Amino acid sequence: TVTEIEQLGWDRILKITVQPVSDEPIQPSPKAVIAEMMGKHSNIILIDATDDRILESLKRIDETMSRHREILPGETYTLPPQQGKVDPLTLDKAAFTELMGRQAEVSWRQLFNKIDGFSPTLAKEVVARAAEIELWDAYQQVITYFDPKHASPQLFTESNAPIAVSALPLQQFPSAVSQTFDTMSDAFCA
Repeated sequence: TVTEIEQLGWDRILKITVQPVSDEPIQPSPKAVIAEMMGKHSNIILIDATDDRILESLKRIDETMSRHREILPGETYTLPPQQGKVDPLTLDKAAFTELMGRQAEVSWRQLFNKIDGFSPTLAKEVVARAAEIELWDAYQQVITYFDPKHASPQLFTESNAPIAVSALPLQQFPSAVSQTFDTMSDAFCA
């Protein structure tokens, strides 16, 4: 039985916790499947949810392959090394200004490299909106959509070809046609 599904931090890591069902008097411990979706470093790992002990993984990683962490049966699961990015929901205006510096213009790469949970598309959206308003205000507009109750799932197309799916209206594509959906899944499947 699936007991919990969660995203770990702002990373592309999904944890699905399950409680195995057994007719035995002693019930087996809960397990978790962790899907790390990170390009060539992607992996699927099965752990014992009571002590985070790795039971198996799609890719086994030993010390010769990574000096940061091993993914081997019997080892304790740890999250991938963090990149030192800032949580987007804890930034106030002063911290944001300090993080971005006092430059006249901020590139989307600065936002992407310094703020956790920001994709290139989101970072480019902040920069596109900042062409009309202050950078902090553009940032605030974008992170409003991190709250699911404000999300507005949309598919953007140009010449009838999809170019982006987003939880917010994207001003960076002024000539694109947008179609709004009830869920992100509906937008992706359209």
